[in-house]
Amino acid sequence: MCDGAVSAAYDAIAREYDRHLEDDAWMRRILWGRYGQVFRPGHHVLDVGCGTGTDALFLARRGVRVSAIDVSAAMVAQARAKVAGHGLADMVQVAVLDIGELASLPAAGFDGVISSFAALNTLPTLTQFAADAARLLRPQGRLIVHLLNRSSLWEWAGLVAHGRWAEARRLGGRRERVFAVGGHPVRHYLPRANEAYVRYFSPYFRLCRAFGLGITRPPHPIRHVPEAALAALGLLDVLIGQRHPFIDWGHFVVLEMERGG
Repeated sequence: MCDGAVSAAYDAIAREYDRHLEDDAWMRRILWGRYGQVFRPGHHVLDVGCGTGTDALFLARRGVRVSAIDVSAAMVAQARAKVAGHGLADMVQVAVLDIGELASLPAAGFDGVISSFAALNTLPTLTQFAADAARLLRPQGRLIVHLLNRSSLWEWAGLVAHGRWAEARRLGGRRERVFAVGGHPVRHYLPRANEAYVRYFSPYFRLCRAFGLGITRPPHPIRHVPEAALAALGLLDVLIGQRHPFIDWGHFVVLEMERGG
């Protein structure tokens, strides 16, 4: 079950959440590129930790039915308003549901499961989520998870630039970190890409691809760096993101997996 601090934190920022993620629009476009390749009109996708429904709306516009869940009632209210405003209420159903309650959903009811922007990082372990996702997916269904990485090249470089050498050395070894969300401390759990797949997902899923995001492109715009340069760094991200060791250098990591038959 989700810590009540998580729902309280995201309730607090629900109205401003989309604005907070404006700088990450480039990253979301890459995720959407994968969703567009994998999911087809008529598919049914479960969006876990849907936030304000941005990914659900993208899929619905492409003819994909979406069941979207989030533990934050305020986030769900924002998502429902957006869905209604876009006239897509027949394509997207949004509900308040804890990730730990996925067992209440019908088995083999989905062609895909997605979870983006660190929704799963608030879980101390992904063991139950992996088992639930496997039960919910039809054979050959796809699971795409977008996880906050344990550390990133940009964060390490920032610490080094400010002479914080001891922190830079410890950065990659911290499996848990607390981040402030809406003024609330929220503990995040940070597995590496290969560790997450082997430990949690490999009993049920075949790994199709894994790639880092935010390796060469900074997670947020930098003053005096033109957008064209940032876009070029984003393209470099895509070119090297699936290669080791770069996959572990990004701000986020994406695991795309297929349910066994």
